[in-house]
Amino acid sequence: MKGWLGWMLLGAVALTVFQVVVGGLVVPATPAPPGVVPWWLLSNLLVAAVAAWLVRRSAASRPLRMLLLFLVFFGIPADYLAELFIFDLGVPRAMLLRWYLQDLIVGAGVAAVLGWPRAAQAAAARPAGRAAGAWLARIGVGVVAYVVAYVTAGLAIYPWIADAYVGRPIPTFPVMVLMQVFRGLGFLALAWAIVRLTEGTRWQVALRVGVTLSIVGGIAPLIVPNALLSPVVRYAHIVEVGISNFLFGLFAGWLLAPPPSSAETEHGRFAA
Repeated sequence: MKGWLGWMLLGAVALTVFQVVVGGLVVPATPAPPGVVPWWLLSNLLVAAVAAWLVRRSAASRPLRMLLLFLVFFGIPADYLAELFIFDLGVPRAMLLRWYLQDLIVGAGVAAVLGWPRAAQAAAARPAGRAAGAWLARIGVGVVAYVVAYVTAGLAIYPWIADAYVGRPIPTFPVMVLMQVFRGLGFLALAWAIVRLTEGTRWQVALRVGVTLSIVGGIAPLIVPNALLSPVVRYAHIVEVGISNFLFGLFAGWLLAPPPSSAETEHGRFAA
């Protein structure tokens, strides 16, 4: 517990410092909403807590641990920022690209800091032995599951957010679905990395995927006040994304994990 707490605090400090330094160089200064600093620090603490948890449950090599953390610190923000390419919330394309650059540099830096310490080595895991066709089928099912989760959750909160999108260009349904296919593939890649690089039973790693996608991919970024979304819309999206990402992540982790007979017999280590 003490080790996890220490790495969580280190991760939060590193994330905050990198954001301040890199943001000051890459992103033009803009007025911050009142009271944003405590929420920003809490958001970073939540993200760092998840990252430290994943690291402590991983016995992978240093480069692979860094890759896993890079997917958390950059891959997830890149996935949810992708929607701004089709939803017009008043963000210029140049600013969006600057945000991507900032997240890329910050993600690489913090992943290096938290992924550096060596974990205790575990016994090598056997390959799962799943055929290419079976993998393609599972990826297809996972993408469909994400689209269904996204659409269902969005319809559930629509009464609370409808006014915020009045007068804004809304993408057509096919365009929206294609974007969610792309985002679903990104989240499945993260789920596979967690399944492959952390230890535990099938449901333990599935829970890790769900918590990671829910917190890092929804709750943490949305608790921070911003000029794009009103508090009511943010709160609605927190509930929407927090729940739907958790349920999808739980399903995705279970879906991509090898059968128990080939994975849970060797110290609970999953391989794919």
